[in-house]
Amino acid sequence: MNRSIYSIAGIALALGSFAAITQSCNNTKADKTADKISFTNIKTNTTYRLIGSAADYETEKDLSFDCSANILMPTEIYGHDITALNDSILKTAFDSAGTDHAGIIREAFKKATADLGYQIADTTVADNAFDGYYTAIGSIANLSSKILSYQISVSTYMPRAAHGMYGTYYVNYDINSGKVFSLADIFTPQGLEKLPAIIRDEATAMQGSIGQTQIEAIPSGGNFYINGDSDIVFVYQPYEVASYAQGEIIIPIAAYVLSDNFTPYGKKLLMDVD
Repeated sequence: MNRSIYSIAGIALALGSFAAITQSCNNTKADKTADKISFTNIKTNTTYRLIGSAADYETEKDLSFDCSANILMPTEIYGHDITALNDSILKTAFDSAGTDHAGIIREAFKKATADLGYQIADTTVADNAFDGYYTAIGSIANLSSKILSYQISVSTYMPRAAHGMYGTYYVNYDINSGKVFSLADIFTPQGLEKLPAIIRDEATAMQGSIGQTQIEAIPSGGNFYINGDSDIVFVYQPYEVASYAQGEIIIPIAAYVLSDNFTPYGKKLLMDVD
């Protein structure tokens, strides 16, 4: 089966905007490290043979499972220590963190494949005709002068499954303070309690475009990002609050609508209010 990559619609646009910003930051050789934002691309692919699967699936040869990653990893952000940012990206994408980025990705490949229940061996498959896949893509969802919202898109297809699964997850970084921030940083405890009802009301207003939803909580893992309009965008994965056919449920809410529920840090970050 040919691999399908999900949730890519906004990636090319984000990367195009980011490329212009990066080029302007890095054009001058005299630039200091503290004045730069830069990334490195980690791209790798391995295809495994599921040893003994031919008998189980009544096929002529063992099934194949393809694993690929394309991760745009931050290397410099205005002189900040970005260890926490990189660790958050790796943890979100591969459930592990550390400095050996390529090694972490290879181990994630092996685990994803081994979870299918077979011994594995490296193999090659012509014309991308593998039987299942696991793909992780890390890219820029939005980059402003204040906030980097980083996007991790993961998609899988298990051999002979009715359909694949996918999800999009976010890491949000305060560029000025050099801090990864969460909903708990920008909302008061009382504000967090109010959020599900606020999101549910917005989803009801959007029902004509997103369909019927059942929202009782904030997205799993506090999944959100800040878009180019400074909206807080809450992202629910397929099946989380709606049917698979409805895909990801994406609810953007303008910051000013939520501002009464912000912490002082949230007001400063999102509203420029001291």
